[in-house]
Amino acid sequence: MTIYFEDFVVGHVFEFGDVVMTEEEIIEFATRYDQSGWHCRDEHEWRRDVRPATKHVSP
Repeated sequence: MTIYFEDFVVGHVFEFGDVVMTEEEIIEFATRYDQSGWHCRDEHEWRRDVRPATKHVSP
């Protein structure tokens, strides 16, 4: 069955089943398709490099 763009209805949901991925597979996918470096690092490494937000207060 072929579905064309104009056949899609807003709000229609397609379910294809569950997918189980390992951490390594997720990182490999992010490295290949998402060039934002923080998506490819573990949480501890990412948090180490994040600077706390600075709140500016007027005198």
